[in-house]
Amino acid sequence: YDDWCIVCPTGSPGSPPECWSAWSGRSTVFSYERRPMASHGSSGSGGSATSETSDSVRGRIYRGGRQLVIRQGAGSVLRLVAVLVVTRLVGPSEYGYYAAAASVLGVLSTLATFGVDVDLVRVPDVDSRDEHVAFTVITGAALVVGVTAAVLAPLYGRWIDDGAAVAPLRVAMFLIPLAVAPVPARARLERNLDFGVLAVVEVAADLIVVLVSVPLALAGAGVWAPVAGLGARLLWLCGALPIAARYRPALCWDPDRIRNLARFGGRYTVGRWMSISSTLINPLLIGRLAGPVGVAHVAVASRIIEQVGAVKQVAVRLATPALARVKNDRGRLAAAHAEGSLIQVLGAVPAYAGVAFLAPWLLPALLGPEWSPAVPIVALLAVAASVGAVFNLHAPLLHVLDRPGSVALVRFLQLLALVAATVSLVPIYGTVGYGAARIVRCLPFGVMHRQVRTVFVPRYRPMLRWLIGLVPPMFSSWLAAPIRAILLVPLVAVLALPESRAELASVIRRVAPRIQLRRRGPTA
Repeated sequence: YDDWCIVCPTGSPGSPPECWSAWSGRSTVFSYERRPMASHGSSGSGGSATSETSDSVRGRIYRGGRQLVIRQGAGSVLRLVAVLVVTRLVGPSEYGYYAAAASVLGVLSTLATFGVDVDLVRVPDVDSRDEHVAFTVITGAALVVGVTAAVLAPLYGRWIDDGAAVAPLRVAMFLIPLAVAPVPARARLERNLDFGVLAVVEVAADLIVVLVSVPLALAGAGVWAPVAGLGARLLWLCGALPIAARYRPALCWDPDRIRNLARFGGRYTVGRWMSISSTLINPLLIGRLAGPVGVAHVAVASRIIEQVGAVKQVAVRLATPALARVKNDRGRLAAAHAEGSLIQVLGAVPAYAGVAFLAPWLLPALLGPEWSPAVPIVALLAVAASVGAVFNLHAPLLHVLDRPGSVALVRFLQLLALVAATVSLVPIYGTVGYGAARIVRCLPFGVMHRQVRTVFVPRYRPMLRWLIGLVPPMFSSWLAAPIRAILLVPLVAVLALPESRAELASVIRRVAPRIQLRRRGPTA
């Protein structure tokens, strides 16, 4: 069990299966007590002994999760302030140029990491030489990718028929090495579950974005205000993360270790690149079909949904180190997956519902009437993100089990679905068609579900119940203001169910350290 150890009536600390085999069929009361799993001689079915108790690992994960939630919450507020102020000051066209450059930067920097960031976290016995080899490989790759992309930047201006987009894109491409250089240091912090330190560094980075971009936007710098904020953030992370992780970057070339990185990275990068390359749909397809203004509307809607889903991002970041610790015990693995998925849904989907419900009033008031076309996009992206929250931990699970090919297949199908739906819907419905295309992109999650079923059967019923209550309020922009409250009726009905309230209370107990209910051991 996760929290309790079986102690045989004889007093001998055998493993639970041995105890049960020896005493089955007898009228025997087993006792339970908290004890390090290593004291059994077994950590559970299929697991190896470990000096860490399940409670200590879970406690560290939840403490790290709380720290990351606080960091994501504070960072989300800072980033939303920057987005709202900067977009209002620079206007849709200028912000569209920046959004396109930032999207390409994100995709290419992820490609340059070659899966090293995940490999350094999922493998427990990483030494400094592994980190130095990883730093050498990804920094060299980033230099090649960045210079090549900067040279090819004018092609993008021709593609969207707007030469003003070339300069910010070229500058962003030169930032790619800065984006990947701190990867080994960040991986060390995540591998050691030092999320508190990581949270402080990243919140400071978000504050730097505000302090740099907002004054420049007020001074009339236009697109260069957010570009400068992005560059300042990356510079800070390059200096602060190695210091926080006590990691001194060094160049190291080791062909054997590079081959080890390439074995996982090659398979992983295909799936990850398929996933993140969907962000290129906005600058490439929306930019050509709807222009920079359309890119800006989609980018702002996407950024809002991304920032309010702090718990979803935290759950994904915690998933790899957490699931890696129980991957040899399928029972605990299934329990951890189910618990993390429910926490993700209850933490993120209510935020999506709230922002989508209020968007018809908030966006025009905060950004101006020229941003009203982003309101229905926010609603549709919220629906897509809510569906994704149900399946989001499937990919980290398959990566931990060394099945990146399964994830790559799903990401490829999702990319195809998104491209096909965008090309079909945007010419007819405008940028709202992109929001609908993101919902279509969720269909290949069914393939990923079948892959997870080969390991264990996922539990969707509790999450489906919450989606039934929380998705309807997201469509408030399609109804007149006086009758929007009717969309809250399904949510009230879901909250009236005892099992819903019990799940909510359980999640609150898990994530709120000061809320402690009396806990009793199981009885025979």
